[in-house]
Amino acid sequence: MRVICPSCLSINNVPKKDSYLKANCGKCKESLLNNKPINLTNANFDESAKKYPLKAVFAKVNTEVEQDISGKYHIMSIPTLIVYKNA
Repeated sequence: MRVICPSCLSINNVPKKDSYLKANCGKCKESLLNNKPINLTNANFDESAKKYPLKAVFAKVNTEVEQDISGKYHIMSIPTLIVYKNA
């Protein structure tokens, strides 16, 4: 499965497991389990919006800059919270 690194935003192939104690990025070696929000852009949004195997991902989008995303999801005001489950 593919996981985006919250530090360098590179895509990592990670074996599917029920739980993870440790998972590091192959590029920057930072933890893939970091819980700080990922900054999403038009370039990485679709990959990030896929089913996230490591339980949950927190992300944020600057809708003033990424207007395509705000238009696609009909975001009319900020802040907006969107939760995907089993997407």
